[in-house]
Amino acid sequence: MELPVPETTLVSRSDARPLQETSGSLSCDQVVIKPCYGASSQGVMKVVRGETSEESEAQYRRLLRSSEVLVQEFLPEIAQGETSAVFFNNHFSHAVVKVPKTGEFRTNYDLGGTEHAVTLSTEQKARVERVYAQCTQDVLYARLDFVETAKGIRLMELELIEPYLFFDYQEGAADGFVKAFEQRIERK
Repeated sequence: MELPVPETTLVSRSDARPLQETSGSLSCDQVVIKPCYGASSQGVMKVVRGETSEESEAQYRRLLRSSEVLVQEFLPEIAQGETSAVFFNNHFSHAVVKVPKTGEFRTNYDLGGTEHAVTLSTEQKARVERVYAQCTQDVLYARLDFVETAKGIRLMELELIEPYLFFDYQEGAADGFVKAFEQRIERK
């Protein structure tokens, strides 16, 4: 099974092609440009394929100076929210949906996004668990961020290194994390 990610091109730091050419390699109308390694949507931008500006080209070049870049299909469904499913010891714990403010595509709280707890349907949970099972080894915690589309869920990010785990949104989540940690210690 292939991971259900948006159409994506990885651009190496040494790639000299202009943004317009790189974004033109995807079959969608709008693309999101983001650093391979980043946080809090820093440097992330959305462009209409084939309509790059001097400003977007300059931002693209700045990103490439510091890391590889992902040029990714823009999913308009992001306006309805991006769901974060949290796992402890490879078992689903809880979920939160992050919704961007009107007119924004980035879901970060610092950019006006809102967050709230959500209960996944049995079907959603099963789909998320199937995707998660393909992505991970034996880890203490992980966060799988996804967007629901007409084609099913699309994996936006798998956070395995210091993710925000939304303890405040699920009663007992912090206790569940502690229990998972204790189980790890006991296995050693």
